[in-house]
Amino acid sequence: MVAERSWYREVKTAVVMGIPLMMGCGFDAVLKSPGPADVRFVFSDTVLTLNTTVPLVVTVIAGGVPQAHPDLITFTYNPNVIGVTAGDDSLVARRSGTDSINIRFQSTLRSGVDDTVIAIRVHP
Repeated sequence: MVAERSWYREVKTAVVMGIPLMMGCGFDAVLKSPGPADVRFVFSDTVLTLNTTVPLVVTVIAGGVPQAHPDLITFTYNPNVIGVTAGDDSLVARRSGTDSINIRFQSTLRSGVDDTVIAIRVHP
């Protein structure tokens, strides 16, 4: 009888402590419907100067909430005009012309991948 009460008390303590911990870690987001949320990309600089490297600054707004550290994958269609550094954190203007970059946002809490294509011009 004493062993049953001890076991019950341990389970009750684990539930009382575990639920707030799971909710604080974002576990409740896993249980929500992964329905589509509006995802927008905010990009500032679309004109680059030849032979310069500029930081890639992109703000991702998902469901109206800016994402703190979004997982982005960036690539260009013509790497002879614009290149992306190895860390996907800067753009390199290599040759005069126009190119487009593709930015993809991935999240473990979303079922799909959202992306956008942004045209960028490099001038001398």
